[in-house]
Amino acid sequence: MKFEIACSLTKSCKPGDILTLAVEKNWKGVTLYDDEDLKNTIVDCRHCHQPDASKPPMLRMQELKDPWTHWLTNNRSGGTVLIDDFRRVHGEEDYASIPGKIDFRSDGRAIGDFVAGQGFEPQPNEFDSPTIENEVKESAGGQPDVNVPIGKSATWQGLFDKAFAGQFIPPPYHDIKVTDPTKLAYATAAYQKFLNGKMAAADLPDIRRVFLDEALEGMTIVPKKGANGREVLIQTCAQCHNANLDPSISRAKFDVTKLESMTPKEKQTAIARLRLPASDRKHMPPAMFRSIPDDQLQLAIAELTK
Repeated sequence: MKFEIACSLTKSCKPGDILTLAVEKNWKGVTLYDDEDLKNTIVDCRHCHQPDASKPPMLRMQELKDPWTHWLTNNRSGGTVLIDDFRRVHGEEDYASIPGKIDFRSDGRAIGDFVAGQGFEPQPNEFDSPTIENEVKESAGGQPDVNVPIGKSATWQGLFDKAFAGQFIPPPYHDIKVTDPTKLAYATAAYQKFLNGKMAAADLPDIRRVFLDEALEGMTIVPKKGANGREVLIQTCAQCHNANLDPSISRAKFDVTKLESMTPKEKQTAIARLRLPASDRKHMPPAMFRSIPDDQLQLAIAELTK
């Protein structure tokens, strides 16, 4: 679903327009899409839900097992620390039309049972929540409440390595929290000022900018440090550009797993897309998903010029 608000029609939205309750009201238009409509766009569903075009689509739930890491579950240690962070920001403010005073009862079991019952267990490169959480806790005793220093998990690293090689979509981050404590405290204070009438919506900063810099690599937002040009391209692009996906769409012309089969013209087109500003809708990789630092971008471009 895509919806329009007044500022989106004029491309003038500020954080106060899209990160507060204002975004839930006074819509100017709504458009519904299905996966067929989106299959050749940057918001395609099928590269995750149908990673092999020769097989039927699948239900995805990478964190299929209890304790469902990253779910806002009020009876699991990870869920409670995330709920606490949320409450510090939003208090009892309504959210997504859900009354703010209602207790969090999000539980992965019901949807996990549904996914498994439909035949989608195990998941490809499944995130082993209990094992990974235990390994992270053993590596950094303050977890999950304190996520600096970051944790480590050999089990998670195995999943990441397979995704890095372009075999699977990336796994979720190994730690329960993905936030930088300082950035989160700043965003929390700013939003609380807004809620208490001490800051105008127009002055609200972008409170989404709270990721821990050290976690960006593990979240596959930026490429792995030390990766060569080909590895940067595979890690960054293979999720949407590989031979297993729908070969009938234009995106299939760029198969990052078979660079040798691409023509010089196709490679130059890819280079041009990489060089576009992040604000351009044709910029690659899509800015909402990935970012390539300048030094690694040059390595990727050099690989494409071979």
